[in-house]
Amino acid sequence: RDPPLQMCWWSTLFLGALLLPILALSNEIYQLRGEADYRFVTLHWQYPSQLAGLHSFQINYCELQAWGPNRCRTKYLEATSGVPYMGDPEFRAYSIIVSGLRMATNYSFEVLPRESRRTRFYMQPFQRWAPDPSARRIVIPTKGFSARASLCLPDMSEVEVATGPYFSGRIGVETANDTPPCIVDGDGASPKDLYTLRIDHKLCGSKVNRTAVETFILVQENLPILTHSTRRFLVLCTFQPETLTVRAGLNLPSTSPDAPTAMDELMD
Repeated sequence: RDPPLQMCWWSTLFLGALLLPILALSNEIYQLRGEADYRFVTLHWQYPSQLAGLHSFQINYCELQAWGPNRCRTKYLEATSGVPYMGDPEFRAYSIIVSGLRMATNYSFEVLPRESRRTRFYMQPFQRWAPDPSARRIVIPTKGFSARASLCLPDMSEVEVATGPYFSGRIGVETANDTPPCIVDGDGASPKDLYTLRIDHKLCGSKVNRTAVETFILVQENLPILTHSTRRFLVLCTFQPETLTVRAGLNLPSTSPDAPTAMDELMD
């Protein structure tokens, strides 16, 4: 016997109300963001917890150079690694650390869900025949060396250089020709990430006038070669005895062909 028309109408409405929240959630990556360090990036995102069939996530990432994407690689994250998202019970939160990156480099990251063990075809980002609507992309630069003058005096100055942990390179005054008081060697076994270079202006060849001191320092990640992460800084100290001290550091463009061309100014 057929049910009354009114009962069918209410049943359809009830089922629609139950399915509406599920249908509103598509198989997309939500809230993709990242936290950069010197040689790794931590990615975070959310994914609907009510969608069935998720096997894992595929993370594609590339260096972004002037000529286009370079050194592209892929990582995977199992779907079971997600945890309930505190902000919304309809989502699960995921995170992954992408390591082995180069310092001071722009990276593109793409995260997309996989419904099976089959790897989705991938050559370069933004070069698929048909872009996947469920993928999310983000561009994140890794950290690079930075420097600031911490003390400015007529006969000497101090420069603090942020290198990141396990720095095994060298910090030195460019014109000092490796004079021991004018260089600092890093300790590759130490988590120390900040080094202080004390510069004797006369011994290290700083340019000094009555109210200012200019010193060029070089920060190298690998010795003796210059790599893309090598940075050359102009440390400029302007002082008025017993009155005021102004400290600044300028990150000068590198001569390396694939180094970033932007100039950053760091001031207290």
